[in-house]
Amino acid sequence: MAKLKKFEIEWSEDSNKEFENSFEDDSSKKEIDFADLLEGEESTFEERSFQVGDKVKGIIIQISSTEDVFVDIGSKIPATIAKRDLLDEASQQLTKKEGDTVEAFIVLKTMDSLVLSNSLSHKVARASALEDAWRSGLPVIAKVVAVNKGGYELETMGQKGFCPLSQMESFYVEKPDEYVGKQFEFLVNSFSKKQCLLSRRGLLERKAKEKLITLFENLEAGPIVTGVITSLKDFGASVLIDGCLNAFLHISEVSFGHVEKISDFLEVGQTITAKVVDITGDFSAERLPKVSLSLKACENDPWETVSKDFPTGGTYKAKITRLAPFGAFASLKPGIEGLIHISEMSWVKRVRKPEEILALGDIVSVRLLEMDPFKKKMSLSLKAIDEDPWLKVSQDFKVGSSHNVAVLQLKSFGAICVLEEGVTGLLPRGDLQKKFGQSYRKNASPPHKLDVVVKNIDQETKKILLGFSGLEEDDDSREDFKEYLAASGKSSPDINDSFGSSSSSKDESTFSLASLLGDALKKK
Repeated sequence: MAKLKKFEIEWSEDSNKEFENSFEDDSSKKEIDFADLLEGEESTFEERSFQVGDKVKGIIIQISSTEDVFVDIGSKIPATIAKRDLLDEASQQLTKKEGDTVEAFIVLKTMDSLVLSNSLSHKVARASALEDAWRSGLPVIAKVVAVNKGGYELETMGQKGFCPLSQMESFYVEKPDEYVGKQFEFLVNSFSKKQCLLSRRGLLERKAKEKLITLFENLEAGPIVTGVITSLKDFGASVLIDGCLNAFLHISEVSFGHVEKISDFLEVGQTITAKVVDITGDFSAERLPKVSLSLKACENDPWETVSKDFPTGGTYKAKITRLAPFGAFASLKPGIEGLIHISEMSWVKRVRKPEEILALGDIVSVRLLEMDPFKKKMSLSLKAIDEDPWLKVSQDFKVGSSHNVAVLQLKSFGAICVLEEGVTGLLPRGDLQKKFGQSYRKNASPPHKLDVVVKNIDQETKKILLGFSGLEEDDDSREDFKEYLAASGKSSPDINDSFGSSSSSKDESTFSLASLLGDALKKK
């Protein structure tokens, strides 16, 4: 038998330290490996914590060219959501981009993927998902199969459901049949094996409140929104924003110009872009605050450049938009209106109401007399386009000249005669009686013509006194003229600055009519 060789082992301090260090390194390595293992176990545990029906929040990391959008929800298993769940209902455009945050529900879970959606669908949900949706308040997708007097018959997750008419929209539905055959998201209000009561209005109001809070936070910036006209009233239009939030557009906010009928500018079903100008109400109240919109706030105010576009004194084409007892409003361009006062309508005719010479929609030439851009007011004139015929009356119809005139009207105080268009004079009744006797009406009624003499002209009151050749003025003539002035809205001429003498002589026989009227007043 072979002998075992004897070995002697010598221990040194360095060898002992090296031996101890080797154990320390190995122990440290084992701790690191165990930590990694534990971390892996925790990660695996987190993955298993995601369940169908859970609401999760994630960040969009990629929008592919296909139907899928990849979302990071903190899971090692890829999560995707369909593009159609991120489309705007009205424009059918994506409302999210890479880097945006989304909230959705897990509707399908496999070993290697998680599928997200905005709502639960019978195609991907568990058999108990409808009941879970009722208990948790999750939305479900249902199809409208029919409509009756009470509401809509629905089908969801293989079960029949019902939605009352008042619970389909947040506004009154005028044509219920238009919803048949379409799919919508609903909340489950009550659930049993025999009956399932759904509400779309409750879901819309939930979305509306979220939208409203966002708008309120950005109200100072005047957020721009897109909405659909749902109804028209005489005083404005109801607008549905993003399919959930009701807002109101007042008729005064439709255009800078005057809007007589809102239906001339808008129609039901029309999509508009408007600015949110006000939000009033209490968020804690049962009813949502009121949202006010403005269309014209999205445009430039035409009054900002009105002085450059329409200099004062210029002549412009204008359209008659409104008639009032005191005048007519005319539009020079959309948003720019001015007033044609009744006194600025004619030189030759006393206009009592605008309808006598104007009608809505008429295109007329006007002169801009005055403008205040700050008050957004301007004064226009029709008659200023033409020359005042009274400027040359003194030349064409001199005192003492004879004319053959037509009788326009026969009044109790005399005959009003036309010298030319826009220029009339009075032939007093006293003179007619002296000339024709008590039967003067036969000879001085329209359309008779008479030979007369101009007795006096007053430029201020634009009145002319006529008479017959050879007849002198008397008290009867003076009284007739006073009555004529009163009927035309004029006061009696002043004794010092009205009618002048009919000749250069200052003899008593040639006193002016004004002097005679003054004497008559003193006697009274």
